[in-house]
Formats: sequence, C-alpha cells, structure tokens
Amino acid sequence: SVLWRLEAVAAGNASSAVASTAVPETRTKVTITGDYPFEVLDGGRVISPASQSHDFTVTGRPRLRIRNQDYFLDQPVQIDGGRTFQWQAPALGKLQLIARETCTVTIANRNLGEPPIQLTMAAGAYSAEVACDGQTKRQPFSISAGASTRVTVK
Repeated sequence: SVLWRLEAVAAGNASSAVASTAVPETRTKVTITGDYPFEVLDGGRVISPASQSHDFTVTGRPRLRIRNQDYFLDQPVQIDGGRTFQWQAPALGKLQLIARETCTVTIANRNLGEPPIQLTMAAGAYSAEVACDGQTKRQPFSISAGASTRVTVK
C-alpha cells in the first residue's frame, strides 16, 4: 500500500498542502538453516540466538551476519528485499595444519597454539598465519564441505 503524507507547501500558508508518495517498506520473510547452531546478527545486535533454524521478518534490505565462532563462521548475508529469502549455512569440513612444532598458528585472529592443528570448520576460504623464529608466513587455504584439507607450512 502507498502511504500518503501531507506537507505544508509554503511557510506563510499552513493551509496549503500537497500529497506526496513515500516508498513502502519491503518486508521479507527470512529462513536461514544449517547443520549446526549459529546466530544471526544485524550490525552488532543478535536478532536470532544460536539455533540450526531461524525464521524471522525484516524490513528493507539489511546486510546480516551469520556467526558460529566454534566453526570459524562469520559470514555476511545480503537480504535481497523480495517477499521471501532462504539461505543455507555452509556445511562443515576438516582442517589438518602441519608446521614446525615450535611455531604458533593463528586463523581468523584466534591464536590456536602450536601445530599440528586439527579443526572442524565451516566451508570457505581462510588464511593461516604461522609464526616461527620471529617471522610470519601467511598460508591461504580453503575448506570444502564434507572433506578434509591438509595444509603444510614450511
């Protein structure tokens, strides 16, 4: 439906008014599911707490974030503004990272300690920082759904 608003046209003539149309707000029914619990955020505010299934309505076209820190999931999701929007969280895969035992490994700003590192992670692209003897090497890698990825840093 179209909203009508009356506005005064001239400062000295408060009785003069004109009708103007305002763009109606789009309401979208959002359904987001996954195989593990995750939370949904709008800005820094959690709008749906950790669960495997989320159903809610948004107004406009917000850019939401889907987050599960245990699985390194922190992904933006852009709502398209249609009547309904469905999205599936990425499936999980496994990482095995090998490096010298005297190194420290950081992924997504989390210090994971010394190798070997074995993790279950959300599918996606990542980068590991491996610090050894005062030098840091960056090693990009990808996790595929349902697969094991072995990363060796020398």
